[in-house]
Amino acid sequence: MRHIASFRHFLSTGQLGPLTIDMTLVDVAQAIGPPQAFGDFAGGDPLPLRWHYESDGSVLEIDFLPSPPYRIDQLRLEPSLRGEFCLFGPNLLMTTDGIGGGSPPSVFLRSGAFDDRAAVVHLSEGLGVTIVCDHVSVLFWGAEDFAESLDPEARLAIFTGFGRTFDFTEIEALLVPVEFRSHSDTAHAGQIPTTSRATCATHDYLAMLGTSR
Repeated sequence: MRHIASFRHFLSTGQLGPLTIDMTLVDVAQAIGPPQAFGDFAGGDPLPLRWHYESDGSVLEIDFLPSPPYRIDQLRLEPSLRGEFCLFGPNLLMTTDGIGGGSPPSVFLRSGAFDDRAAVVHLSEGLGVTIVCDHVSVLFWGAEDFAESLDPEARLAIFTGFGRTFDFTEIEALLVPVEFRSHSDTAHAGQIPTTSRATCATHDYLAMLGTSR
């Protein structure tokens, strides 16, 4: 049976069609069928705990917890999200809802997918941006070379002015998403970047670009 999922709904809720974060490995197999490939299989694991489904350059990766009943630990989508939909295996069709896989953070923040009151935008040491909202996170990279070219004083100005007075337009233009995650309680803490140097709310991030909703 083919299921239809919405990318926008995934960003809002962490649910991808029939897949919810409390499902077990058996539930997933029954819902969308077996994976097209398995991830690395550690010798101590009772069975493969990372499942891959692919669609024209986009990847759905499902990690399971290592003890029975092997519930989902996290769902991870990798761009490109080309076209109007992605077909992950034979049974899961995801609509992209007009949100391109190469879009910068502002497009996602203005899409209505995230709750403005809950979303937090993190800026990392390497000028990567992560949007974290409840159990969903979106990671953006692309400004690493720009970060390397800055002297310490200029880097400090970005971190201290993030969400306040800094004009983030040039850096925003470099950023593209590299992964989208929905994660369980066990994985949730790991989604906040360990190299996070500054944070701000949706409104403050968009204000750095001279825009708002």
